[in-house]
Amino acid sequence: MNAGGQDACLLANSVADRTRAFDRVDVVVAPPFTAIAAVAHEIEEVRGSIDVDEGFGVGVAAQNMHQLASGAFTGEISAPMLRDAGATWVILGHSERRQHFHETDELVAQKTKAAIEAQLRPIVCVGETLEHREAGRTLAVVEQQMRAFMQHFASSPGFGVVAYEPVWAIGTGRVASPADAQEVHARIRELLAEVSEELAEATRILYGGSVKLDNAKGLLEQVDIDGALIGGASLDGEGFCRIVHAAQEVADRLAEEEGGPPSGHRPAHLDEDAAADAREPAVPPAPASEDGISSSDGIPPSESAHGIDSNDDEDDDIDLRDA
Repeated sequence: MNAGGQDACLLANSVADRTRAFDRVDVVVAPPFTAIAAVAHEIEEVRGSIDVDEGFGVGVAAQNMHQLASGAFTGEISAPMLRDAGATWVILGHSERRQHFHETDELVAQKTKAAIEAQLRPIVCVGETLEHREAGRTLAVVEQQMRAFMQHFASSPGFGVVAYEPVWAIGTGRVASPADAQEVHARIRELLAEVSEELAEATRILYGGSVKLDNAKGLLEQVDIDGALIGGASLDGEGFCRIVHAAQEVADRLAEEEGGPPSGHRPAHLDEDAAADAREPAVPPAPASEDGISSSDGIPPSESAHGIDSNDDEDDDIDLRDA
């Protein structure tokens, strides 16, 4: 519960402007429900689109949704309502939702199905607690959570996203080592391959859990980590954009290794002067008045960084490295 109203718009403006030159990274912001429409409008003013698939927009995600499209559920938000407000993504199964609101694997699966049917791209969170990890049950817990919803991804491979957020790393300053995170991401990829190889290849898997600039690159360099769901670090526009810049560097290196085109190829209607300005050394400092944007933490994210995620109800911005 951070950055509503004007604060959300200021942060969205900063993120949209500062990330316009990062052409190999998809960026999504997840403001509170009350700010979704205003943030979507702000991003369209700055970037011209909230559609990341077009290659130049910044996406807008909701932090949660109800599993039914309508009904007598006072205070809840449905997928059609989110679409009307301007959201095209939604975070589901965040660890805080599971922990504080007792959301079960079955409920998360119902929400995933409903989101896909409403053409909202789900970012579904999975992850273990410290108790699970110390008992050696990390992979078993993640597998149980994945099996509840992964079949729903099969109808449109690549439409849904998985975010691995070790609960013990959210908002604690602790973070899984790149090798530990990669082990879980690799297992998630294996589980998706049980549905289909196409699904495993197309699905982006984010890491979330105290992702910051000093650890982002090491995580994003892992073969099965496609981005970050970022929480606390997303409340600082400058800091968040530096993480996006780190993702761009990793994506550039991967593209070079694969013989792809050089970075910087933007759609013709993008302001190239603005894109060039955004490429200037690192990222320009953020206005001092800005606060954070996006979703609460309990999952990782990715990131929520994209994607990464942190704890203490800090909002999430999402950074999705091109798969």
